Amino acid sequence: MTKLNRVFLNKNFSLLLGGRFLTNIVDSIYYITIMWMVFELTGSSLYTGIAGALILTPEMLGFLYGPLIDKINKRNLLIFSTVMQALLLLSITIMEFSNNTHIVTLLAIVFFVALFTEFTYPAETALLPAIVERDDLVKANSFFSIAKQGTDLAFNALAGILISLFSITAIFFMDVFLLIIVLFLFSFIRIPSKVKAQQTSDNYAEDEGGKYNIKQYLKELKEGFNTFKKPLFLKMIVPLVIINFVFSGVTIIFPALSVHLGGESWLYGLLMACFSGGMMIGSVFSNSISSKVDVGYMMGFGYLLSGIFWMLMSISSSYSIILTCIFLLLSGLPIGATNVIYSTLFQILPNEDMIARITTLTFSLITVAMPIGSVLSGLVSDLFNPIVILLVNGIMISLLGANWLISGRLRNLPNVSKMDSSVLE
Repeated sequence: MTKLNRVFLNKNFSLLLGGRFLTNIVDSIYYITIMWMVFELTGSSLYTGIAGALILTPEMLGFLYGPLIDKINKRNLLIFSTVMQALLLLSITIMEFSNNTHIVTLLAIVFFVALFTEFTYPAETALLPAIVERDDLVKANSFFSIAKQGTDLAFNALAGILISLFSITAIFFMDVFLLIIVLFLFSFIRIPSKVKAQQTSDNYAEDEGGKYNIKQYLKELKEGFNTFKKPLFLKMIVPLVIINFVFSGVTIIFPALSVHLGGESWLYGLLMACFSGGMMIGSVFSNSISSKVDVGYMMGFGYLLSGIFWMLMSISSSYSIILTCIFLLLSGLPIGATNVIYSTLFQILPNEDMIARITTLTFSLITVAMPIGSVLSGLVSDLFNPIVILLVNGIMISLLGANWLISGRLRNLPNVSKMDSSVLE
């Protein structure tokens, strides 16, 4: 039986992937629609930057609930977070239908949608190693990434078209309907008995007196932080901080760039779709590339190439929309491949009962700069030509790749199949 067949014959994985796929569709349509809605409501990139920062802030604080995700039933958590997202999107639908949309209320809802969304992805990441074999993790993560980038590719572009054809009310109502289907899929997931037993034996929600055991929570939170004291781990995280700072900013200024290039919502969706398309294609080939190329060289040359294509995209945007889209797609190829490898490493390196802690803490650290990047890019975009900002970002990504190749420890990271906790020592 091939790896591909073995993964898809796993009922729990297929249900989780199906829920992930539909959730990604909702997220893609929601993100494009809410950003355009804020921009149209206020006419300012600063407010879209604030909305972007509010979306990113819960992810930055994810390390606080990582220990909880490690201990509770992850299927129930997925169901709960999906219900809350559906209710919040329904509130936007009602608010828009009644022509009673206020920017402050809308931004508050944006924050809480992001908060409950933040529970979903770490729970899925932590659940994945429990339902698939270790040898299938890269392939499983590749499918997860393809689902993410594939839906972004299709529905970022489609969202721009939907905005021009249908009302905001209709679009958000469709999102709510899709979330109901997600609930149905998640409800059929069955967590393996060995994982249930571990959650029961490790449960620290109550002490002997039946009260919340905050000491145990803090102890396990500290265990996650101790992993990041290892110098090599920090060297691996810093590039992700920079990459996320750059990308959080450029997606915020894409609405302004689309207007600058003479387009409207359809061009905004097209730009987002091109970048997502590049990352999806990179995800497809990540498994074959990682089996032949060591992690160190894959990351270093990946960032270097992405930065070069990003600079070419910014220069060509003054002359041709077609060239802009081509270079934007090419810039996403290396990022898509490296993202899959990062996801796999953060599942392989820690112990299984610490995956959610490591995942949320990693997400928190790499997204520290993202709210700043969102607001700063929105503010700068109102003052300067967005093409200049894109060129500077491309230079930053290229320098990041060059630095990775110069650093001996990062450049010499072995093949992913040979990676384990000893690499961090």
